[in-house]
Amino acid sequence: MYNVASLVADAVSSIRTAADRAKSVADIDVILVDDGSTDATLAAAESAVAGDGRFRVVRKANGGEGSARNAGIEVADGDWLMFFDSDDVVSPTMFSDVVRALEMHPEVDLVRCGTCVFNDGGTPEWCGSGSVRLLDISHELPDELSMFGVTEMAYRREKFANLRFSAYCIGADLVYTSACFARASGMAVIDRRNYGYRIRSDSAAHSSPTAKKLMDSIGSTEEMFVNFAFGGKRIGRSLSRGRGNAWIERLPSEIAGLPSSCDVPQVWRKWAQSMRTAARMPFFTNWQKMVVRTIVLAGDSVAIVKAFAFALCVVLYRLKLMILRRRRRRR
Repeated sequence: MYNVASLVADAVSSIRTAADRAKSVADIDVILVDDGSTDATLAAAESAVAGDGRFRVVRKANGGEGSARNAGIEVADGDWLMFFDSDDVVSPTMFSDVVRALEMHPEVDLVRCGTCVFNDGGTPEWCGSGSVRLLDISHELPDELSMFGVTEMAYRREKFANLRFSAYCIGADLVYTSACFARASGMAVIDRRNYGYRIRSDSAAHSSPTAKKLMDSIGSTEEMFVNFAFGGKRIGRSLSRGRGNAWIERLPSEIAGLPSSCDVPQVWRKWAQSMRTAARMPFFTNWQKMVVRTIVLAGDSVAIVKAFAFALCVVLYRLKLMILRRRRRRR
């Protein structure tokens, strides 16, 4: 929690409702970590959990999202871990669905549900049949996992006991979750949107880009790729449709849009260095590697050449994807 005094009561209320509904859960331990808030968040949290022994509040000096989650991991007692953001909510069926999935597939290391995105001031629309299916991710990740978040899953604590979140202000969840994917064998997937992700214009993920945020985004994405390579997952196709495309296409335009007061050349160098690392990843296709290497070479030239080469590569890259999609449709 960080400066969410007006929202934390809603988060606590939704978690309490889900916990009350999951009658088969003997013990549930809900840890609220205040990351050095400067408003009334701490008081609002303590008031929201008063009288309920299942909830406890931990306060620490401000260190960011990753360090706050790590503080929760350190004091957690449960066999399974779940992570929630203090401005979001969960559905009444969240915990009962997770427990049911574990009863059906006790061997899995991860349980995943869907996410419902809603605007601040709106109401999430929970939907889905609640059915459960098993995914074997020991060798390959399916396309549906190309976009993922840390808050929509439950993690077997023993399996990932040595993992911790990084200090990135953007992307720490990607690094942690990709490391879990690389180590996990089985995942149970629940067909229900049980996590409500609130869109706020002033949140870290949706506020205007800064040099620090972009440096963190570049670093965390690179670590995510390294984690997948470590796990030996054959995810080139999935990655190219998800995080890989976003990394190649979105980041350069955001870097170019930084104000002149930022150290833009340093951000460009960081991105080019990460691109070189990506070009060596086994799961990138030859086409992606060619695009990456061309962009890196352009990044070592003058700005106009760099911009032209990047634009040309993106056009060719998208043209290639369009041709491949048409071929698949014909089949």
